[in-house]
Amino acid sequence: AHPSLTPPNSAGGGEDGTIDVVENLRPEAEAVASSVRKAAAGLMDELQSTTSGSSASLTRLGATLQVYFHLGELPDAAWKSVSSALATTEKASSQLFHPTALKKMRESAQSEAKVLAEAESNKSKDGKNP
Repeated sequence: AHPSLTPPNSAGGGEDGTIDVVENLRPEAEAVASSVRKAAAGLMDELQSTTSGSSASLTRLGATLQVYFHLGELPDAAWKSVSSALATTEKASSQLFHPTALKKMRESAQSEAKVLAEAESNKSKDGKNP
């Protein structure tokens, strides 16, 4: 066996041996991966908050998706984005279609229609009596 290879656990756990160099680099690699994930998540949030489809934002979107792809987390990131958009939509629709809001919209429409009908009626009466 190579000297950098730590033998398998002798307690019968059945674990494979580990390479010491890889294990020594693991904390730094995980820290970098965590930073990249946070940066990509920040870019994704920024892209969701902007409404313009400029070429710069499309380039950023492509770069963000590549980061998630290379980390093997593209499906999770995509579903998180979809879930976030769905939650925002549900919140907006619950406010818009709340029974009280619907009642106020109906009352407002009825009163506006009544005012317009009266104005039209007065206008036609004035037109008949010269």
